[in-house]
Amino acid sequence: MFYEDVWSSGKVLKLNTIMAEDHQQHDMVWQPARVGAGRSAMLRGVLAYRAAYPDLVFAVRDVAYSAEGHSVFVAWAAKGTNLGPIRDQPPTHKVTEFQGVSRLQFNEQNQIAASFVFR
Repeated sequence: MFYEDVWSSGKVLKLNTIMAEDHQQHDMVWQPARVGAGRSAMLRGVLAYRAAYPDLVFAVRDVAYSAEGHSVFVAWAAKGTNLGPIRDQPPTHKVTEFQGVSRLQFNEQNQIAASFVFR
């Protein structure tokens, strides 16, 4: 639901249901020392990527659950055409593909409380 609905289809209002308001985003590769704080930060990030890659599609490749830490590990791949600026970079007008693994940690309300992204 998170990747298909929010990232691929742009149904960002679903974040209000599936993500904790105090969600913490950890980008373990590009910004390991920075923590994105709050659902609103994730919303801004999704909107920025969808603006830069309007045809962005995420495909979930594998999912594994760990009872320790109430976490789900998701292997994913994404593809989109870079038609807008992202992170102060001008658009390339080329198709970009990237992949990674995310650990989604859930709270007692079964909302995503923290995300750890490795790409």
